Amino acid sequence: MSEETTPMDPIPNAGQPRIVVFGIGNSGCNALVNLARSGMAGVRFVGVSTHARLMAMPEIPEKLLLAGRLRRGLGAGGDPEQGRMAAEADRETLRHHCEGADVVMVVAGLGGGTGSGATPVIAQLAKEAGALVLGVLMLPFEWEGGRRQQQANEALQLIKASSDSVVCISNQRLLKLIDENTSVVEAFDIINRYVEEGVRSVWRLLACPSLIRVDFGDLCAVTRGKHSVSCLATAEAAGANRARELVDRLLAHPLLDNGEALSEAESLLVSLVGGPDLSIAEVSRVMEQVRRHAEGAQAIAGTAIEEALNDRLYVTLIASRPSAALTQADTQNGDPVKQLASAAAEEIQTRQARQAPGHPSGTRFGAGAAELTSDQQGRLSGRRNLAGRKQRLQQGVLPLEIISRGRFEKSEPTIYRGEDLDVPTFIRHGVALN
Repeated sequence: MSEETTPMDPIPNAGQPRIVVFGIGNSGCNALVNLARSGMAGVRFVGVSTHARLMAMPEIPEKLLLAGRLRRGLGAGGDPEQGRMAAEADRETLRHHCEGADVVMVVAGLGGGTGSGATPVIAQLAKEAGALVLGVLMLPFEWEGGRRQQQANEALQLIKASSDSVVCISNQRLLKLIDENTSVVEAFDIINRYVEEGVRSVWRLLACPSLIRVDFGDLCAVTRGKHSVSCLATAEAAGANRARELVDRLLAHPLLDNGEALSEAESLLVSLVGGPDLSIAEVSRVMEQVRRHAEGAQAIAGTAIEEALNDRLYVTLIASRPSAALTQADTQNGDPVKQLASAAAEEIQTRQARQAPGHPSGTRFGAGAAELTSDQQGRLSGRRNLAGRKQRLQQGVLPLEIISRGRFEKSEPTIYRGEDLDVPTFIRHGVALN
C-alpha cells in the first residue's frame, strides 16, 4: 500500500495546474528518480511497481507497491495480465492519487509485466478523475524479442484509448544517437534523460515564468480527446549561429522520422529555452523554420530564460500525429479500455476452453462445441485491427475456430516485418470471410 495516503496538497502558486507524474514499473520508476531530483516545483511524483525494490528508492517521495499481499513484492514476471490484476487490486488507492489533478502523466517502459499491464489501468482512472492524461512511454529494443514487442504494442493501444496524447520514445531509434562504445548504464541514462525532457517540457510550459507563456487551456486545446501518438525530439546549440544550427539538428533528429513526423503533425508543442542573451530574432527564426516544416499544424510554444544556459539555446519539440487506431464507433460505444479488456478476457477464456480434455480443438471449421460466434469472431478480429472493427462487425462472419497453440501458447511468436505469423492471415489482415 502507499506510504503516503494524505489528500493532494495544493500547489503554493495559485492559478497553476496540479500535476501528478506516475512512474510505473521498473523503467518508469528509474526515470522517476531523475525527475524527482530535477526540482520541478509543485509536481507530485508517485512510484508504482509490483517489485519490492521500489521501496528502496528514497528519491521517490510517494510509493505504491501494487498487490503487496498477493504478489509479495516479487514482480509481475513479465506478464501484463499479472500487472493489470495487481493494479486492479489497488484500484481505489490509485484512484485516490489521481483525485484533484489537472494533469496526470504516466511514465512507463512497455513490453514487460507491470508497465504494460498497470499503465492502462492508471490512465483510465486518471481520465475518470477528469484529468488531462499524457503518456511518456518507452518502447523496447528489437533484441528484446517479438513477445515483448507484441506486448508493448497491445499495451500502447490500451493506453491510447484513455490518454489524450502519448509520447513514444523508441529505444531502438535512440541507438542512432549513442556511440557503440557507450556502456549499458550510460545508454539507459540517455534514455531516461529523454523521458525527463518530455515531462520537463510540459511542466516548463505550464508552471515556469516565461517570456511567452502557455496556459493549461492551450495545452488542452491541442491534446484533449485526440488519443494521438507523439514523438519527442530535443536539440541544443551554442555560438553565433546557434539558432540555425539548432533547427538543423532538430530536423535531423532520428525520432522525427527524417522530418516526416513534422509534415504529418496535427499539433506541435515547442519549448525554447535560452540564456539571458536570447533574442527575439532567434525565437522568430526557430519557430518560423519549425512551422514551415509543419504547415497546417496547430502549435503552442513557450519561451523561457534560464541563467545557467549562458550562450546556449535549447529546444524540446513534441509533434502529435493524428491517430487512426480508434474508430468513431469505439469512442461512442462506451469505455474503449473496458471493451478491449473484455475482448482480451473472452479470448483467454475461449483458449482455455479449447485446451480442456475432450474439446475438439483439432478441427478448424465449426463442427464441435464452444465455437466462436460471429460477434466473438468480430471482436477478436477487432482487437487485432481496431481501425476496421466497425466494418467487420457489420458483415457476416463464418464461425471459424482458432486452433490453440497448446503448450506453446506462451512461447515467443514468429514475428516477420511486424506481423505475428502464428496468427492466421485472415485475422492479421482483418479479412471477414462471408
